[in-house]
Amino acid sequence: MAQNSKNALGSLAPDFKLKSIDGTDVTLSDFKGKLVYLNFWQVGCGLCMIELPHIQALTKQLQGKNVVVVNVGLDEDEAKWRKTVTSKQLLGTHLYMKGLDAELVKKYDLKEVPAYFLLDEEGRFLTTKARRPSDREAINDILHHLNQEQASTK
Repeated sequence: MAQNSKNALGSLAPDFKLKSIDGTDVTLSDFKGKLVYLNFWQVGCGLCMIELPHIQALTKQLQGKNVVVVNVGLDEDEAKWRKTVTSKQLLGTHLYMKGLDAELVKKYDLKEVPAYFLLDEEGRFLTTKARRPSDREAINDILHHLNQEQASTK
């Protein structure tokens, strides 16, 4: 039980610094001020690949809104990850971290992929089990949180 308390709702998500698809360093805190839909995935994961077109559609629906879709590839083979992101022209922010035994995996308490999180503008967990992109309610959940945030700043 204590294991999950570190990622309690309302607590700050662990920051990270990873390489993006274009080779620049990106940190989670770079997205402060935006809602973050965080997706951990692998090319070798069948369910992750099934979700790809849905995350594409979700990313398109969120364009122009104060939301960023951050996709963290956890493949052992960086070249395979790179090829998938570029050949499928995946939208959103794409970051890479080698494998599932990395420090960040432990910090986020990932047991399997895909795993989705929704973070508020301050980088706090809104949910540690965000709906999958294929769930029709995923967009509504995100927009609901976005509207709540906008209402509280007015």
